[in-house]
Amino acid sequence: MNMIWGPGIPGFLPTDVMTEDEIREYGVRIALTHCRNNGYEIINAQAAENVWPNIVAKKDGRLWFIAVATKVAPEYGTLEQDEKDNLVEHAKKFGAQAAVLSVSFGSKDAERFSESIALHDDDFVVSTAPMEILN
Repeated sequence: MNMIWGPGIPGFLPTDVMTEDEIREYGVRIALTHCRNNGYEIINAQAAENVWPNIVAKKDGRLWFIAVATKVAPEYGTLEQDEKDNLVEHAKKFGAQAAVLSVSFGSKDAERFSESIALHDDDFVVSTAPMEILN
């Protein structure tokens, strides 16, 4: 248990809560670890808002364009269908396989987890859904 926050939902300031940018960046870091652990060679990665792919990688000689969709648990991130379609079209220009990796992370504290509260310096559990292959 994180000794900074302790159990339950503590009093916290708005600045103690992770921003959308920080959540997205953390999700990409989780996805990078997942990809490396599954044999992908990372070529490039970025976490800019509404810019895909977040990860360009190679595996078994194939180029992959991977969009990372991140949410604070208990939800998983998703992309809208038009975003998926745009990723596929972009990947096709480079002969790449398009995919979405949905990432979720939440506090190890059950109360903060169930309320989707992501505080700076909290202890998190992370999870990735199976990669969604788009083309």
